[in-house]
Amino acid sequence: MGISITGATFCAKQYTKQSNIAEDYAYKAVLSKSIIAFTEEIKKRDDKKVAEYLEKVLSEIHQDPLRKREIKEDDNDSTSFLKSTIDKVLDKIPSNK
Repeated sequence: MGISITGATFCAKQYTKQSNIAEDYAYKAVLSKSIIAFTEEIKKRDDKKVAEYLEKVLSEIHQDPLRKREIKEDDNDSTSFLKSTIDKVLDKIPSNK
């Protein structure tokens, strides 16, 4: 039982890690594709803001995809729901005492 729970936990962590990496690279691809269009639009309005925009975009693109993520409140709610569900399942499993 312990090995299967450990295996499931490991698989869930790996899945989360891989989905975060895929999401991060998709975000970076969209940023890199939009640089030219947004730069041109910003130039039309204010030339001084172009450098600020490019600095921000480049800082986003150069972030490490494996960095620690901030936990959102929605994620925390789903985690507490998952923990309560696991506790209910474990309570229903008969023990061999």
